[in-house]
Amino acid sequence: MTLDDFYEQEMKRMVEEQERQKNQPTPVEPEDPDEETEQKPIIRPKVMKPFILVKSELQKQVFGMGYPSLPTMTLDDFYEQEMKRMVEEQERQKNQPTPVEPEDPDEETEESLAKARAWDDWKDTNKRGDGNRHNRS
Repeated sequence: MTLDDFYEQEMKRMVEEQERQKNQPTPVEPEDPDEETEQKPIIRPKVMKPFILVKSELQKQVFGMGYPSLPTMTLDDFYEQEMKRMVEEQERQKNQPTPVEPEDPDEETEESLAKARAWDDWKDTNKRGDGNRHNRS
């Protein structure tokens, strides 16, 4: 595309834009700029409460409110309960004695060495696959 073609296309676009602007209605401005214009009040829709359809009062008593379930406590109530639970847990941890460290499981004792040797001997005498073969040779 040459520079002349580009200018030609741009001029067409500008002319089309000017025609569009001419066809649009112009907003009416008040004669006196200091004069307050009467604004229409904003009408907001009424806040509707959620409702749940049930077939009968008996069904409502048996199954409750159905889906979606309604909240049983406010967020503030939940926060207070959580804070109480956390404080109690921290107090419990402070009052507990320090736990005794268990013995190291990797530490070799006479019992563990005897058990390991017995297992090693058993593996030597019983090859892999020498189990019940379900009457197959």
